[in-house]
Amino acid sequence: MKSIDEIKARINNDFNELLSSSRDLLQIANKIMIKMNDEDLLHARSKPFEKCAAILFGEAYGRFLSIKMLCEEGMVRCALIILRSLMNLFFIFHWIICEDVEKRDERSRRYLGWAWKMWQNLINEAADNYDKEFIEELKNNLAEVDHLYKFRKKGKLVEAKHWHEPISIYKMAKNAGLSEHYEQGYKALSWIDHLDPIATLPRAQTGILKFDPDYDPDSDKQYFFQAILLNLSYFRNICQSMTEIFNLPMKNDLVKFADLIKNFEKRS
Repeated sequence: MKSIDEIKARINNDFNELLSSSRDLLQIANKIMIKMNDEDLLHARSKPFEKCAAILFGEAYGRFLSIKMLCEEGMVRCALIILRSLMNLFFIFHWIICEDVEKRDERSRRYLGWAWKMWQNLINEAADNYDKEFIEELKNNLAEVDHLYKFRKKGKLVEAKHWHEPISIYKMAKNAGLSEHYEQGYKALSWIDHLDPIATLPRAQTGILKFDPDYDPDSDKQYFFQAILLNLSYFRNICQSMTEIFNLPMKNDLVKFADLIKNFEKRS
C-alpha cells in the first residue's frame, strides 16, 4: 500500500500544470476577496443581484479550495461530490445574474428573501426566543417577498418548499444556456454523489478494501484530471463574472486562464 506522501508526490507530478494553474487562480480569488472586504462591497452595493453574486462567490471560493486540496491529497471521490455542488452553485449564479434586469431583481430577491421564510418557521416554533423588534422587522421584510413563494399547481395556489420552486436546477441550467453542463457534468456525477451501487460494488468485488486517499494512474488519472480541470474552469468563470459585476482590476489577470483551460480541454 502506497503511503500518503507517495500518493501526493505522484499526483503533484502527473498534474503539475493543472495544480499550478489552480494555485494561481486561488491567488487572484484571494485578491478579489480582499478587495471586496476592504471596500465593504457586500454592504455598499444596494442591488440585490450584487449581494447574491458576492455571497455565491464566497461559497464558490470554499468549494474550489476544498476540491483542489482533496485532489492534492488523493481524495478524488470526495472532490467529485463537492464538484457537483460547485456545478449546482454555478447554475444558480448564472440564473440569477441574467441580463434581463427585471428577472435578475426578482430572482435575487427570491434567493435572499428565503432567509426570512426560514426565520419565520423558527419563530413559529419558539417565538419567546426572539425579541419583538426582530419579529416586527421579519414581518415587514417577509411581506415584501412572500408572494414570490406562491405558485399555481393543478389550478391550486401552493407554497414553495424551496426558494426556487417551481423552477428546478435543470430549468435554471437550461435557462442560463448551460444544459450541456447539466447533462454531461451535474447529472453524470449523480452516481457518485448518491452512492449508486455501480460506483461502490465494483470496488468491493476485488475482495480488498481500497478507498481514498488513493491514486492509481491506470484507473484514476482521468477522474483526477477532470476534477481539477472542471474545478478550475467553473471557478474561473465565476471570478470573471465578479470582476465584471464589481468592475474589479483583476479582470485582466483572468484572461490568460481562458486559453489555458482550452488547451487543457484538448488533452482530455
